[in-house]
Amino acid sequence: MALRVTIAGRDREAMTDLVRRYEVDVVRTTVTGSEREGFRVDAVVPDERVAELTEAGYAIDVIEDDKSAAKRRHEIDWHPDDLPGRPRPRDNG
Repeated sequence: MALRVTIAGRDREAMTDLVRRYEVDVVRTTVTGSEREGFRVDAVVPDERVAELTEAGYAIDVIEDDKSAAKRRHEIDWHPDDLPGRPRPRDNG
């Protein structure tokens, strides 16, 4: 199962290793931090990789798993015709 996570690392090199060494799917626009306080980034990782990354010194916060994401997508799935007061298309059948 894939997990959406936030990963914290100590420096730029550690964050680069996420992609190069560990082949983590990083959401690039989410990188925050500095050399002094460390860096954080959102990513998607298989759940079996969490232990490996933790052992390598990364701090990982799980944001959401596949099942929760699928449930949330289903809950917010809507169509403009479902809006209150909106006329339904005519059934020509």
